[in-house]
Amino acid sequence: MSLSGLSVSKGTYIRTLCDDIGKKLGIGAHLCELERTKIGTFRIDDSLSLEALKKLNITEPYNKGVYGMDEALSWMPELKINEEMVKAVMHGNPIRMTEELVFSAGMKTAPGIRIKSPDKRLLAVGSFSENTI
Repeated sequence: MSLSGLSVSKGTYIRTLCDDIGKKLGIGAHLCELERTKIGTFRIDDSLSLEALKKLNITEPYNKGVYGMDEALSWMPELKINEEMVKAVMHGNPIRMTEELVFSAGMKTAPGIRIKSPDKRLLAVGSFSENTI
C-alpha cells in the first residue's frame, strides 16, 4: 500500500499513521520510506543537492536553493520599527509597545516575530509578551 502524495498538517506523525492504518486493516504495517517534499513555501524541487551547494559561488547571484533568513522566516509576522528603536534592538533590548507600532492580526499568538528596520532589514526575531516583544 502506498500513501504517496499525502498532504498533512503540522503535528501529523506519518509513522504512527502508517501503524494505525495497518492495525485498522488487521494486517500490521511499517514505513519503508519517508520523504518530505514540501514544508511551508519551500519545495524539494527548489532545493540544491549537497554537491551543487558545495560548487556554489556565493559572490554570484543565485535563484534556487539558498535563502536569506528573512525569506526562510517569511511565515512569521513582521514588525517594522522606527529608527530610534533600531539601536535598542541591535543591543538585545526589548521593544516597548507604542502607539506608532503596527501589530498585525495574530502577532500576539505567533511563535515568532520578524523585527525589521525602517529600510526593511531583518534585525532580530522576537516573541510577544505583555509589554515587550
